[in-house]
Amino acid sequence: MLTHSQKKYRYLLAKISIVLLIAAVFPIWNYLFYQILRLLVTFTAGYMTYLYYRENKERWVWVMGIIAIIFNPITPMSLSSGLWIILNIVTLIILWKAPKEV
Repeated sequence: MLTHSQKKYRYLLAKISIVLLIAAVFPIWNYLFYQILRLLVTFTAGYMTYLYYRENKERWVWVMGIIAIIFNPITPMSLSSGLWIILNIVTLIILWKAPKEV
């Protein structure tokens, strides 16, 4: 069972990540923005993975774990900007659809 504050943080982190992923669709940002985006999305997906594990939502554990690996800033994946835009859109849709009741 999750506490109310855990659910609240999951909701808040998901919303902040969604806003930054929407902004990242427009390739006008510098490298620092994308590093911060990777760090935040990785942290959000990792935190959500942990909470979904505690809720026994195995499918969402896998989905969030894969997102955390893709956006990992420590060992970054080198992809074209077009592919990153697609991944950003897919990720923001997943974060939008992920259960995060408050």
